[in-house]
Amino acid sequence: MDMLIIGHVNIDHHGIITKAPIKSGTSEITIMKDSLGGTATNIALIASKLDLKVGINAPVGIDFSEEYEHLLESYGIDITNIKKIDSLPTPSCWIFETVEGDTYTFIYQGSMLKFHTLSPDMGMINKAAIIHMATAEPLYLEKVKNIAIEKNKMIALDPGPEIRNRYDATIFREMIRGVNFLFLNRAEADIAKSYLSINDDSGFSSYIDHIIITSGKNGVTYISKEGVLHYPTDVIERYRTTVGAGDAFRAGFWAAYNKGYSIDKSIKIGQKIAYIAIEKGNIYEVAFDFDRIASRL
Repeated sequence: MDMLIIGHVNIDHHGIITKAPIKSGTSEITIMKDSLGGTATNIALIASKLDLKVGINAPVGIDFSEEYEHLLESYGIDITNIKKIDSLPTPSCWIFETVEGDTYTFIYQGSMLKFHTLSPDMGMINKAAIIHMATAEPLYLEKVKNIAIEKNKMIALDPGPEIRNRYDATIFREMIRGVNFLFLNRAEADIAKSYLSINDDSGFSSYIDHIIITSGKNGVTYISKEGVLHYPTDVIERYRTTVGAGDAFRAGFWAAYNKGYSIDKSIKIGQKIAYIAIEKGNIYEVAFDFDRIASRL
């Protein structure tokens, strides 16, 4: 297995709204659809399309259907370590997006609340070259990280919005110990800096070897001990939705890095994969020609 992704497998309810919600006000939903989503699902789906052999480790509820299992397996994703917890439903996420691209997200954690009660499977960690720890209970991720460090695995922490909801300074400082890569978006990076008591992006390099910060239309920032590099992004000409764009970037980055490309080239490929995902608007339907993309960058 090239990569094990630990994080949310959700039932997503995605709506387009006419205007941003206000207190005691009403916003009209013009488009509404349900789909299988979550960080682990999105990254795994796109990574599998880029020829990575990937597996998911996530908790779901008894309501998680065979249809969803078959959907993931149809993309070649190893679902052996998607664990059903009978006492709670599968996490659900309500995502409302304005036509300008601003998003408002609400999540019911469901079975994720019991993830920390499980013991990670040694076999799944042993067979994965890369361990990508995304949105999940940090108490569980800590167990995985400690085993992965012993096994000398490549480890990435990608806390997502949980950095605000499930982390504090103590937990975050402990979680980044021994991690090779840290993925954040700009808002999450600001929270991380407050946890580490640093004032600017360069301060991250005192704690982690490789830090990648995605900032939407403002591009990507890469931080290492060699300095801070900024990668501008192409202008999106045919906007549909940015939901899942960060996950697409991560999948593209790892697909390139796993094939031996430099971090510089892997970031550029990740940006292009995210661009295509946004332009097409549906990560389940979009196809990626990795070799063609890589040869043009």
